Formats: sequence, structure tokens, C-alpha cells
Amino acid sequence: MKLLSRLFGATAETPPMASPGEQSAAPVNEEHQRIEAIGQLPDGELLRALAGVALTKDQQERPSPLEERAAQARFAQLVDSGAVNLAGFSVEALAELAVQGSTSRLRQRAAEAVQDPAQLRELLKQVRAKDKNVYRILKQKLDALNAKDREAAAIVEEINSICTALDRHSHRVFDPLYSGVFEHHHHRWLELTTSPDAEQSRRAGEAIARCQTVITEHAEQVARQAQEQAAQLAARESQRLAHEVAAAEAEAKAETEARLREEAAA
Repeated sequence: MKLLSRLFGATAETPPMASPGEQSAAPVNEEHQRIEAIGQLPDGELLRALAGVALTKDQQERPSPLEERAAQARFAQLVDSGAVNLAGFSVEALAELAVQGSTSRLRQRAAEAVQDPAQLRELLKQVRAKDKNVYRILKQKLDALNAKDREAAAIVEEINSICTALDRHSHRVFDPLYSGVFEHHHHRWLELTTSPDAEQSRRAGEAIARCQTVITEHAEQVARQAQEQAAQLAARESQRLAHEVAAAEAEAKAETEARLREEAAA
């Protein structure tokens, strides 16, 4: 079935022969009726095909310029009322509407639905000198996407910076600043608002584990040294006490021997 015949359906009976005047007026009246019918169409395959938004499988003819403009005006009306959601349209269809849409409002709505950065850049070139409102919308969307890209790149750079700092620190020898520096970078890692990828998580996890091992081993070394020092102090104290006892015993023995000699002499 031809595209335009779907507006009224197939004619069941052959109409009676018209007079010459009626014959000349018939095409005008028929086209007027079609345009009126197009103005009442709901969104769908037929309206989109007539408006040039999409082709139907059985489309065998193009509508007249008046019919196409009427279909585009009706489609723009439905888009403006919210009855048509352009978000589901193809990239090609959105580009066509943004550049060639029949109304400024339709072109703006199509521009608002474009999401692909490459398409935004291409459309900017096409509408730069044609439609300042559409150009402004596309430019704002592209600027916003570029800002998001820059923000995402900055986050990736920050995560990689933390991973590098942790990795570098994990290979250093312990010193008085070691724990403080580790805690600083570890805190930066824990405070990330964006989840790192698997490789970044692996790098940071391994570096954090190495840093904690360095700190633990140093703490164990300090504990061992403390124990050794305590043992040495205890040994020295024990030796001192032993010397004192021995000295006291020697003194007592000397005194006893002296007394015994005095008693023997008497």
C-alpha cells in the first residue's frame, strides 16, 4: 500500500464522473484534506515517514512539499507538547532534526537529545551560521561533556598519583617520618570519591601492604631492642647486686677474722 493512501484507506467504489470544473478542483480539495488529516495524526510510523524523520518498509512515494511541511509541523507540535521523546531516536535522525527540523523549537529539542561528543562537534560546524539557539545548546552540551572528561581525567591522574606515591614509599627504609607519610597517602586513598579500577586497586593494595609490613617490622625490631636493653639492664643490675653482696660478705668475714685475732691475743 502506498504511503499517502494510508491516510484515508483504499477506496471501495469508483466515484461518479465529475464535471470539468469539479475535476480541476478535486486535486486541490484532496490535498487540502490530506494536509488537514496530517495535522491530526498521532506520533507513529506514518507521521514520521511523511515528515522525513524515518522511512517505512512499504514507502513507495514521497509526499508533496506541502504535505511534508505539514507533517513536520505536526511532528514538531507533538515533540513540543512532550508526546514524543526524542531520546530514543537514532543518531542520524537526531542530526537531521537538529539541522533541518521545520521549527526552531524542534531543532532545539533534537539538539538537546544529542549525546555523542563527536556528533556534537560535527553539528556545531553545520549550524554555526544557521541557528544560533541550536548552536548555543550544542556548544553548552559539548562544553559540559568536555568538563566531565577533564574531571574524569583529573580523577584518574589523582588516583595514579596516590598509587605512585604509595608504591615509591613502600620501597623506602623506615625513618622517623615513615609512618606519618604513609598515613597521609593512605588517607588520600581512603577518601577517594571515585572507585579505582582493578589495576589501580591492585597497585595501591600491594603498596599499602608493603608499607604496613615495613612499619610492623620496625615495631618488632624496636620491641626486640627494648627487650634486649631490658635484659642487659637486668643483667647489670644483678651483677651489681652480686658485687655488693660479695663485698658485704667479705667485709663481714674480715671483721670476724679481726675480732678472732684480737680475742686470741688477749
